Amino acid sequence: MPARFEEDEHMPEQLVVAGVGMMPFVAPCTNVAGFAERAIHSAMDDAGIDVELVDQAVASHVGGDSRRGERILARAGLTGIAISSVGSGMASGSAALFHARQALLSGEAKCALAFGFEEEPDAALCDEVGVLCNAEFEHIARSMGIGDETFAQVAIRARAHAARNPYALQRDPESLARELGTPAVAGRPRSSYISQASRGAAAIILCTRRFAAGHGMRDDVVLAAQVLEGEEPDELPEGPLRTRSTSTTRRAAERAYEAAGVDPADIDVAELHDCCVGNELLICTQLGLCLPDEVDRFVRSGATTHGGRIVVSPSGGLLSLGSAPGVTGLAQICELTWQLRGEAGQRQVPAARIGLQHNGGHRGAVSVAILRRKD
Repeated sequence: MPARFEEDEHMPEQLVVAGVGMMPFVAPCTNVAGFAERAIHSAMDDAGIDVELVDQAVASHVGGDSRRGERILARAGLTGIAISSVGSGMASGSAALFHARQALLSGEAKCALAFGFEEEPDAALCDEVGVLCNAEFEHIARSMGIGDETFAQVAIRARAHAARNPYALQRDPESLARELGTPAVAGRPRSSYISQASRGAAAIILCTRRFAAGHGMRDDVVLAAQVLEGEEPDELPEGPLRTRSTSTTRRAAERAYEAAGVDPADIDVAELHDCCVGNELLICTQLGLCLPDEVDRFVRSGATTHGGRIVVSPSGGLLSLGSAPGVTGLAQICELTWQLRGEAGQRQVPAARIGLQHNGGHRGAVSVAILRRKD
């Protein structure tokens, strides 16, 4: 079905993703001093603007001092503007983008910066997600009849994509024999089946179309829609997955598709919150990319990689970049922007026009965003 991009008076303005910047994801023990400032300046250079044109900024991070975002902005030269910091669990980066978007749509700003960083990973949050991923893994294996080879294929595909991505933390390709020969860590999951903690930084310059035109900025990629929803813990039966909503992503996706005027079949490339292999399988069904009883064949047929129906997480996803909650959502937007511009290098999805971002979950908000390339 062809994409439907007709706008009407009830659709929100589609904002321009004018600049993106990102630093490589690194291991938790790595010194990342200056990473956030460099990501911010990279995004501004990409947008072709100076700091004085940014009139609002939103920082996202989970670990560390709550005032750190303000100090980073000061070192980057952004002072005397409205600033705020947000933390929303795994969806923190997307929450920053959402608030920057709201500032533009309300008319409070014309050009906004959303940036995220993690300098001190939140060990408690990572441990909690690990426990939930283990429980989710067992639930999916039992209820959906997914075999171990399918889980392994998800991890293998993530590493194959990451091998082409200089920003990824784990870039060594894996084979099926090696995956299946690796001992399980706890129960059935292997270490490659769950994302590891990481550090990094990413930044997005978002502005109105009028602002972009007035300052000679590129406007070839727009944020057509973004929905941010909180999870409802009472949507699951009693058990270890009680706090993991399975319908929030579906609701957010339906709203995002409607706002952007597209269908799941229109999506060319998607960056998903694959904090574990089981989560990716669930997300694919909740986003409408495949039916629940087709997910095993969907993955094993190669439909989610280059040459398939939709390329899922060409960056390597969280399984390869690691989990840095303040950064993840914004890093996904960077990747999708590069893909839609045709600037993704060896991992480029040919002729990509529409991209989808999914970020969050696990006792937190869920973001679904749609980006599209300007015709």
